[in-house]
Amino acid sequence: MFSGISLRYVATILGLNALAMGLLFGGLETKVKDLALHKAEVDLAAVGKSYGNQVALKVRTKMQKDGLYGTPDRRLVAAIAEEQAGEVPFKVTVFTSPANGAPVFSNLSDMQAENVSGMASTLESRTDPFIYNMLGNSYVSVVVPILPIEDAGIRRPDYNALIQREESGALVTYTAVRQLLIMVAGGSLLASAALAIFLARGVTAPIARIRKAVEIVEKGEKPAPIPVTGGGEIAKLIKAVNTLIQGPSAKDEVHQQAHTDPLTGLANRRALVSALDDVMKRGYRGKKEVSLMFLDLDGFKPINDTYGHEVGDEVLKTVAKRLGACVRDDDVICRLGGDEFVLMFPGLVDRDSIKQRADLVLEQINEPYWVGDSRVTMGVSIGIAIAPQDGSDGESILNSSDEAMYVAKKQGKNQYAFYS
Repeated sequence: MFSGISLRYVATILGLNALAMGLLFGGLETKVKDLALHKAEVDLAAVGKSYGNQVALKVRTKMQKDGLYGTPDRRLVAAIAEEQAGEVPFKVTVFTSPANGAPVFSNLSDMQAENVSGMASTLESRTDPFIYNMLGNSYVSVVVPILPIEDAGIRRPDYNALIQREESGALVTYTAVRQLLIMVAGGSLLASAALAIFLARGVTAPIARIRKAVEIVEKGEKPAPIPVTGGGEIAKLIKAVNTLIQGPSAKDEVHQQAHTDPLTGLANRRALVSALDDVMKRGYRGKKEVSLMFLDLDGFKPINDTYGHEVGDEVLKTVAKRLGACVRDDDVICRLGGDEFVLMFPGLVDRDSIKQRADLVLEQINEPYWVGDSRVTMGVSIGIAIAPQDGSDGESILNSSDEAMYVAKKQGKNQYAFYS
């Protein structure tokens, strides 16, 4: 019945298999949990940095409009922090630096906010993500400074933000993997003696490959995807682990670098032309229509020559962030190089709507910029082209908007002009 293998031998194989899987699963479960927590910490740090920068930018913009300088007012920070918290899917607490008194803003419960307030002076010194135990719950937490980001020489924050996510929410992927591990382990332990050798080859080997892949990730390297063999729970387990450990491929990273401006992180010319061609060939929401704004900064060169390239780069980064307030989710912001930017608006071809958008761009760029203690200003000349009438492909519509930009410069700068 068992091809000459005795029942005792089969039982021995099953026992050894169960022991091996117990050791493998136990070590793998811990490694996967640590990996999931690390991923959650990295994601939270990125969200926190973005939140702090957005709050700082909006506070600084409001203060500049109102002619205010120095440390931002507590009430202003609270209002903008609350508004921006609506864009963050986690808990946010903002407190002064150094910490003093109740939080400036918090969307925690009153008891939780009081708990955080009592620990604020300790928390503000944390520079790396950490686990914070609060009232019986654990939170993946990160403290980010809210800096006056346009003041090149100042780096001490006036306020800090504590961004928190419940640990249970951060471990959703780990929980799914753990459940699959339990199902695989339970299924294999209930297997009959007749399947002992098959299970040893069909379960233990894949689990060993999974563990090896996780160990490679722990070394800071990227493993090849684990081959999905067979079906059932083993295949599901491998797919779940592949999803957890596989970031962008080397090919993806090369593609990303080839389509991204290294200074601002915006799309570059290649990415813009590709996006334009895609809209004009395939359409956007059923229509092959798009408008383009070609931006050339007026007055950037004197700033760059006077204060140096490092300050100039910071100003360009600030411009990139301000342009983010002028576009919709599906729009594209591109930096061609130097002080030239392009905004692409799929489906936006109504001239009145385009004018409103161009006025918003002028308003954002005309806001003062702070270089140390110096206050500088710039203008922007904008050329506008609309497809398909102003161009039949990405390059032609880009050239049309470029020509319109020079018309705007000749008419006196810091204004916009349409190609047709």
